[in-house]
Amino acid sequence: MLEVLAERTAPVELKVLAVAVATRENESDVFTGETLKRVASTLHHVHLPKMADFGMVDYDTNTNRIESCP
Repeated sequence: MLEVLAERTAPVELKVLAVAVATRENESDVFTGETLKRVASTLHHVHLPKMADFGMVDYDTNTNRIESCP
């Protein structure tokens, strides 16, 4: 997740981040919708809130947009 965000200069939507993470995890851009839902859910409920608490990302849960902190 952090590698994906480091490559971006603008905020990223959760769905876009989930696709990028799923692609890296599977080492392929071919995966099921269920895989994408699982990745997005885990990012939303676990990883992004923790990273936001540590000040590593800004995560707006209202818009589902993520941005790396400087």
